Amino acid sequence: MTEMVSWRMNDRLRFRSASTVRLLLAVTLVAMGFLVGCSSPSEVPEEESNGDPGPVALAYVNAFMAGDFQAAREYVLEADQGVLDVLALSQTNETTADLSVGSATIVDDRAVVILLGTMCRFDPSEMETPDCIENSDPHSELPEWSVNLVWEAAHGNWKVVFYS
Repeated sequence: MTEMVSWRMNDRLRFRSASTVRLLLAVTLVAMGFLVGCSSPSEVPEEESNGDPGPVALAYVNAFMAGDFQAAREYVLEADQGVLDVLALSQTNETTADLSVGSATIVDDRAVVILLGTMCRFDPSEMETPDCIENSDPHSELPEWSVNLVWEAAHGNWKVVFYS
């Protein structure tokens, strides 16, 4: 019997399996700065990372989802890198994502990037098909799709931070 958990989303009550809820929790923590990731790590060209937080957020999520935590660490504010170590413990071996940047809002030295696409988790010992979540709203207010960043003036680049 599959354990069912419910939560409210867009004023509608949704029921999901417990494994889907765990995926959403992990993604929410990532998005809040506690966790975020995608299928293959990508380098952020110097000229793109300096002014636009979007490529940094996407590269971080891609590295995390690919299980390349050392690459993900490069995008995280140094003071928050210990949080990444803890988050890495909850990552399953088979995660995939097909993501892009939907929007970026910058206020002073802080930014929030909203990701678009699909993230999936698959654990053959728990499920027959992958658990996936999707977002097509570039202005989504759901925390699982947002990545928080701060401008690191000393180094002239954006870094992922783990707070909302």
